[in-house]
Amino acid sequence: LYPITCLTTLTSGEKRNLLENKVVLCGEICENPSVLKRAGLRETQMKQVSEEAMELCNVLNRNATYL
Repeated sequence: LYPITCLTTLTSGEKRNLLENKVVLCGEICENPSVLKRAGLRETQMKQVSEEAMELCNVLNRNATYL
């Protein structure tokens, strides 16, 4: 599980905004990228953040299969 605070594509203010909107984990962004729009991110930034979150979630899923 990766918290959104580990995302380097977000500013601290954007992270705070997401946390205020009850978005805590990267997996939540992977499952529902529209939470980024509700948090006020631009379309181009939404893509970058979504890609970073997906990379983290995929790494986690790959590693979990070997545990």
